[in-house]
Amino acid sequence: MSSTFLKKESAAALLINYFKEEHESSDWISTIEELNSCDLSSADSIANAVKQIRTMINDGFDALFNIAGGYNHNLSFTSDGTALPTFINAIAPYLLSTSLVDCLEKRRGNIIYTSSSSANHIRSLQASNIKFNRPVQGIISLVKSYGAYAQSKELVNLIAEEQGQRLSVRNVKIYANDPGIVNTQLADSFSNVLFNPFGFEKSDFPICKWYSDLTRSAGAKTPEQAAQSFILLGTTDKYQHLSGGKVVDYEKFVPRSRIKSENERAEIYAEMQSTYRLE
Repeated sequence: MSSTFLKKESAAALLINYFKEEHESSDWISTIEELNSCDLSSADSIANAVKQIRTMINDGFDALFNIAGGYNHNLSFTSDGTALPTFINAIAPYLLSTSLVDCLEKRRGNIIYTSSSSANHIRSLQASNIKFNRPVQGIISLVKSYGAYAQSKELVNLIAEEQGQRLSVRNVKIYANDPGIVNTQLADSFSNVLFNPFGFEKSDFPICKWYSDLTRSAGAKTPEQAAQSFILLGTTDKYQHLSGGKVVDYEKFVPRSRIKSENERAEIYAEMQSTYRLE
């Protein structure tokens, strides 16, 4: 898991140029000067990152990107299998965001981006609806194990929406992007059989090639490196799920029961605040 903050021009030309092309009306783009990143893989690394950022950037920064990176690890439905991806993908970026809101305000920056591929929550797939050439038990096991990863990404979206409402009074906008399936090194470890029910092959999804090219050019081999391949592709003033800059019908991919009500979302958020002693 990595988080990125922008201040002055650097080797992040690919990212910056993409945003300029996709969002020509975004006036904040002109303020981007540098791309820096930090490791958010543990509570200690988060604390160190906050200290380092405050030391490096006394005058604040313009935008914060929470980039959730996927990598191979235990994805089983066990406490260990769900705790790690949940912390890396959901809790860590929130902790950093709340710790650095004042840094955004110093430069009149008001944007926090959160990007995370939920794989369209494929744990909800029914094996009976999938055509495959491997034993039934094998495909069911794969779908269930990948669910731990997908659940952590669903929490990312929930947190982004709730945090956006709470920070709106401070003129800070939370932009969340959930592109669904992306063609990364992690995704390559899964058969296309998991992608077919959604009506597209991995390579056909609008943003797959861009993700894939970036991942492979980076040669990601570690969690931190893999995180760098997950880059935001869309934005909107209202919390939405986006794909390549275009609004996606979220309910087409996710059962209605997966979308939390406002009260449910607030309850989960409050419980997380208590657990992690958030503001």
